Order: sequence, then structure tokens, then C-alpha cells
Amino acid sequence: MSSPLITPSLTRDLAGGALDRLAIDDPDPQWQAFLGHLRQVRLQTDNEDNVLWTPEDAFTGQLQAYLAQTAKEKGTADGRALDSRDVMFDDKDWTGWARSFFGWWRSLSPVPFKTHLALTVEPLPSTTQVAFFGDWGSGRYGAPVIARTIEKMAAPLGSIIHLGDTYYAGTPEELEANVLKVWPTRKDARSYLLNGNHERYGGDIGYFAALEQLNQPFSYFAQGNEHFTIVCLDSAYDDCSLAGLQVDWLHKIIAHSAGKKIILMTHHQPYSAFEGDGGGMVELLRPILEAKQIHAWYWGHEHRCVLYDRHPAWGLMGRCVGHGGYPYFQVTADPGWKTTSGLNGSRWYEFGAHRGAPGGRILGDDNPYVESPKKIKYGAHGFVVLELDGPRCIESYRRPDGEKVYEAELPL
Repeated sequence: MSSPLITPSLTRDLAGGALDRLAIDDPDPQWQAFLGHLRQVRLQTDNEDNVLWTPEDAFTGQLQAYLAQTAKEKGTADGRALDSRDVMFDDKDWTGWARSFFGWWRSLSPVPFKTHLALTVEPLPSTTQVAFFGDWGSGRYGAPVIARTIEKMAAPLGSIIHLGDTYYAGTPEELEANVLKVWPTRKDARSYLLNGNHERYGGDIGYFAALEQLNQPFSYFAQGNEHFTIVCLDSAYDDCSLAGLQVDWLHKIIAHSAGKKIILMTHHQPYSAFEGDGGGMVELLRPILEAKQIHAWYWGHEHRCVLYDRHPAWGLMGRCVGHGGYPYFQVTADPGWKTTSGLNGSRWYEFGAHRGAPGGRILGDDNPYVESPKKIKYGAHGFVVLELDGPRCIESYRRPDGEKVYEAELPL
């Protein structure tokens, strides 16, 4: 069962109620910092209730994870887990609740980063498929449908990869409920998890515990065959950067893969026509990028599906695939965008170069898996399959039920 929905109004009201009732003269610096975070949460803009919501800041994600965990522990009179409509916290014990959360928050000691330089590339067959998705760890909406669809895909399937983000803060309970329990089961595919900023909000405790269950020794890894090397990096442990020896390791992998095409996967984006760029990560990789050593780069983090044109300086094909399971508002076309039709009636918007990113196309479909009481339109969920066929790589973008919305060979 997925974590209970912790709505924006509940999050804000609990933070506000705690501030109204707490003694604020405790000189403990951590306590004062904690109260400062609560004040910021109290100012959060409201959003739609009964739909998963979590902003991109660590403290609110941690607060929501704690509320969800507490709601499950409380349960209801008939044994059901609480949801956003009936979750209750004793209004006479705000101080006790807040102090309990403070103790939990202060105990989030990050797991040390595990790094290596081993020249290990897990083998993939010459002809196989790789399925992946980003921002999928909600445990609801289109996410479990994606998992069941991947289970039914025709063989062969070499690997299944999550590009990161488990909501609300990647706690062990959330990794178990929202990722491992709904993960697609295949005997022919290796499973991998990339680190995301939401896993990092929980100190990566749940994330690294999940890696142990999957027998994945590190948060960065490579797999490949005689034509392609797929390299997955941890861009979340150091936010939008590359912790440990990853850059040195990547240089070794690229040298070892001479003559092969390098496909890179991360949680964070190297560039975006809609949000910020890759910051420290891009600077660390700049020599590799300017040498045009990356053939294609797939990432999540931004909740949308975007196919960028070839980068004019780096020569790579960039793809944002952060539409796996988080409910995001449907794309609204900007003036000047061109509306086009894709496979199976899909709607795409073509846009020009912007914010230092190339032009491209963005998926504009709606989402039949998110029920909106306010009739708000949410954007489509989906996943990607790379079909490796000798020297050819065909990328296929699919709806949760497997229906294709785009398919083409990655250009050489």
C-alpha cells in the first residue's frame, strides 16, 4: 500500500498549528532552525487536495513523510490506514507532535556515499530492450500501471531503471511501499535505482537499504554491449553535482568504451528550456561534453516528457522523462509553439531554443489516472523503452498501458 496522501492544506495547517502552540524561546540552534522551517511551510502556496503534492524542498518533504508514517501508525477504528480525508492529529497535543517530529528530523543522519573506480560494465545482449522511467515512486496513478505493463512486455528485457524520486522523502517505508512492492517482476531483467533529491531528503537511508535488496552495490553503474554503454550517475547525493570518484570513473568507462556510443542517465537535468541547468554537474562533465563523447542523455527531476533537438555544442540528444508517477499540471502551449499529432492520437508541442537549451517537443497529453475533484488537467504519465539492435538504438515513449506516443531511431 502506498503512503497516505498528505495534502497541502493539511501540511500547512499542521505547521501553522505547531507554531501557534510551541514555546519558541528554546535556545537550541537546531530547534530554532526547525521552527524557521515550519514558518516557511506555513507560507507554502495551497494546491489541490486529494492529489499527491510535495514541493522541491527537503524540509517539507521530510514533514510530509513523517505525517504519512504517523498516519499509517495511527490507523482507523476499523483497521484501515488513514488517508488525506480522515488523517487526524490530536489538537491538544501539538507540542508533543512537533517535538516528536523534531526528534525524527534531527535523527536523519545521511548515509555515507559509497564510491569506487572499478571498471565494471554489466553485460547486455546485442539485441535487447532497456525500460526506464523517472519520478515514478508515488505508488499510485500511472506508476503501478507502468510496472504491470513492463512485466507483460515481450522478451528480451535486459534491465529496468528508475531515474529517481520516491515521495515524500524516500524513507525506508516509502521505498518499500512505493517502489519495491510495485516494482515490475521480470526474470530476464536486472533492476536498478538511481538516487533522486527526494531520496536524499530522507538522508538516503531508505534508498541505500533498497539497493541492498536489489543487490546493487553502488548508486552509479554501467551496463553495455559491443555497440553501446549505458552509464548511470548519482547526481543527487551532492545536489545536481557528482559526489565521490564518479567523474574519474566516468573517464575510465569512456576510455574503455572506445568505438561505442555512450548513453548517459541521471536524475538531474544538464539543461532545460523550462527550469535551471545542471550547474555543478555540467561543469564537472564539461570536458567530456565538449569532446562530444556523450551520444544521448536521459534524465528526470522535471515532471514532464521532453524530446530535445541535438545540442548544438555537445552533439548529444537530450531527453527529460520525469513523467513516471508524479501528478503534474498539464502543459499549456506558449504563444509561438506549434501543435503536432503523434502516435495513437498523442499531442505534442514544438518549441524553439530557450534558456540555453535546444528546441524540441513536449508531450501535451492529459492523464486519465489522476482524478481531480476540481477538474484540473494533469499531464500524462509514461515510460521509455530503448531497443538495442546491434548498432541501432530505437527509443519508444509509451503510455502506462504500453501504447506508443513516439518511436524513432536515435540519430547517429
